[in-house]
Parts: sequence; C-alpha cells; structure tokens
Amino acid sequence: MNSLVSKLQVFLFGIFMLCLIGVVDSIPVIVMLVYFYTGLVVFLYAKKGVADPRVFPLAFMSVYFTFFPLRAYFYGSENLPFDESVLILSLRLQFIAMLVFVAVSNLLISNIRQVEISTFCSQQVRSTSSERLLFVFMLPFVFYSLVVIMTSDATSKREVLDSFSSVKTVGDFSILILTVLVFLRAARMGRFFYKDLFLMLYLVFCVFYVLLTGERDSLFKLLFGFMIIYYDRRGNFSFLRMVAIFGSLLFVVPVSQYFKSILLSGTVNFDRFGGDLILYSEFMSSSRNFYSLLVFDVGQNISFLLSDVVRAFVPTALLGDYGMQSTVAWFDRVFRPEHGFDGTSGWGFTIVGFGYIVGGLAGIVLIMAFYAWLLAFLYNRRWRSLYWYAFYILAFAAFVYALRADLANLLSQVLKISGLCVLFVFMAHYLLRRPSGSADLNKGEL
Repeated sequence: MNSLVSKLQVFLFGIFMLCLIGVVDSIPVIVMLVYFYTGLVVFLYAKKGVADPRVFPLAFMSVYFTFFPLRAYFYGSENLPFDESVLILSLRLQFIAMLVFVAVSNLLISNIRQVEISTFCSQQVRSTSSERLLFVFMLPFVFYSLVVIMTSDATSKREVLDSFSSVKTVGDFSILILTVLVFLRAARMGRFFYKDLFLMLYLVFCVFYVLLTGERDSLFKLLFGFMIIYYDRRGNFSFLRMVAIFGSLLFVVPVSQYFKSILLSGTVNFDRFGGDLILYSEFMSSSRNFYSLLVFDVGQNISFLLSDVVRAFVPTALLGDYGMQSTVAWFDRVFRPEHGFDGTSGWGFTIVGFGYIVGGLAGIVLIMAFYAWLLAFLYNRRWRSLYWYAFYILAFAAFVYALRADLANLLSQVLKISGLCVLFVFMAHYLLRRPSGSADLNKGEL
C-alpha cells in the first residue's frame, strides 16, 4: 500500500512539474526544473539498486534531452537555425517523454526480489569448461579484426567503418560474446571479482580495443556490467554514489571521444574547453536531432514504424532493392541534406523524435511506454537465471544508447545483438557441457 501511495505521489509531482514547465519561458529555468525532477526520482529509487531503470536510464534521459538546448542558449546552435520558442517546445515534449517513462516503469517494475545474487556465486568454479572453450574459440576473431585494422591505412573510426565494416562487425560481435562470458565469471565471483587477474586483463584489453577501433560501446558495457554486479552483491548503492558515478561520466564520456582510434591517428586534438567541451558531446545528439525535426517542421508518417521494425530483424541482404531504411538512415541521408546540415559523420537520431515523426505527441507517449515496458520486463526477469542476469546487464547499456537512436536500433541492440550473444553462450554451454558438468552453476534455463 505504501508503495502504491509513493508511486502515485511521484506521478502527481510529475504532473505538477509539467504544469510548471508549461508556463516557464526560460531555457535555463526549464532545464533546472528537469534536473530537479530527475534528482528527486533518482533519490527515491537509488536505494533499490544500481540496475533499477528509474536510476541511470532516467539520469541519462535528463542530459540527453537538455544538453543541446543548454548549448544553443549559451554557445549558439551552430549549423542549425536558433529558435528559442522551438527549443522550449522540445524541452517540454521531452519532459513528457520522461514522465511517461517513470509512470510506466512504476506500474510495471516488481518490488519483489526473486533471489539474491549470491545464488549465482560459486567458490569452486569461476568459468565452466564450455565457457573457457568458447572464449578461446572467439578470441581469434577479435585478434583478426584488430590485425586488419592495425595494418590498414585508416586513421579514424570513420575510415575503419568505410573500409572494413564487415571485419569490424565480426570483431564487435565477438567481443560482446567475450563480455558475456566475463559477466558470467564476475557474477559467480561476487563483489571481489575485481581481484581476479583474468577480468582485469580483459578490462585492459577493452581499453586497447577502444583506442584502436574507436568503438567505446564495448568498454562502457563492460564497466556498466561490473558496476551492476558489484553493487548488486554489496547491496549498498545510494543516491550519493549515483551522483558521484554519474558526475564522473559527464566528464569522462565527452573527453573520451577525443581518444577514439588514437592508436591509428597518433594525435589528440582538443578543440573545445570548459562548458562547451561537456555540452558538445554525444549527450547533446538526441536533443539536437529532435530540435532539428521541430525547427524544420517535419511531418508525421506511420510508415517509419513499419520500416524500423523490418530493419531491426531482417538482414540488409534479404531486403534487396526494396529501399527500406531505418529512421536513423533516413535522417542522415534524406532529412539532413534536404535542410542543409549534412556532414561526413552520422548524427544518430532520437527515440523521442522517432515517436514524434510516427504520431506526434501520441507517438512520443507510445514509444516511451514501449521503451519503459521492455526495460521493466527484462529488469523483472534478471534473477531468473545467470543468463537472464547477463542479458539484462548487456541490454542495459543498449537502452541508454537507444535514446539517441530509433526503434530499429532499440530492438536490434537489445533483442538481436544482446539476445543473440547470450543465446550463443547458452547454446555453447548446453552443447559442450560434460554429462555430469556444472549446468547448475548457471541455473541453466532461459
């Protein structure tokens, strides 16, 4: 009963904040109200654990949805026209998206913890024989992609993608499978996994992978996974720890973009400093892209929904000449050139913008309700087995990434890529395990 009352209070407070934001016409004030709302919600739910969807995902929304309006207000909108009224409208619509996310999450997230993470722990076996075999099998694929990239003439991540996209795809998928194996090992070891030399060496290897290929996702997924495993085992996550960790990310992520593929380029060129360095980062991409849709008065078309669902699950080779493209591809190849702000690199997209071009305000509500439902569904099932736990950890970062992407990327990253990686490891364990082996270590059901 107390939980229901608390959730109702959070909902009513959100409605009050929406009304307040609706009458305020100052970008800095609206942003501060968004941060105040986010801080209060995170304060209420941080004690439930680092993996709770109402903690880190909501915090990331608050910066993804506000950094471009802030930067446009203080430093200018660069190659987009500046319209303060449209910036304010974008903030209001994105705050509605946050309200929907919190409301649906509160309705669906179970307060019952099925098991303790200690159930997954094993002092006898850190990695099963099947996992060791799979690790040895997948490692050469990663090394092959690294060797190809190192011996090429590429000097940036963009050149790697243009010339060796298939090789890099194999390497990225292989390292995700290795990361799943690492998560299984760390979860069995519990909170002292950081004392394991193998896991620390793998962390160093992922740093090297980022410095060479420019692909930061693998490292950030690993770090998020380690953080979730550590605090799930200790059970002492708090709001202050959340503020410290998230504050560090707000600095590390913008700075780290200058070190992408540094082993290829050999140089680090900081062209921005101070507040502009923090604001001009991938954190502004979602709100920038959404603003561009509004300022150029994009129309709604429900066909984007069908194309994204198809693109999420159907390989490009099977689509042939049908010309079906994801919303991200449409934004980069069609919308940006039409309005004169195209460039050499992709801008991603925006999950809120996807809802908007599909169905306006109703589309935003529906896409964020689906986003919250899918995340809550995986969160509620993460304790069912060690594989479900690893799946949730791997998918957790994909949900954050999808904030600056579209429905196709959300479904593909969560279900097709993360899901296939975990399923691949599960099937390998099932096929390679010994008859009297250690299947129980994984609570081995999907």
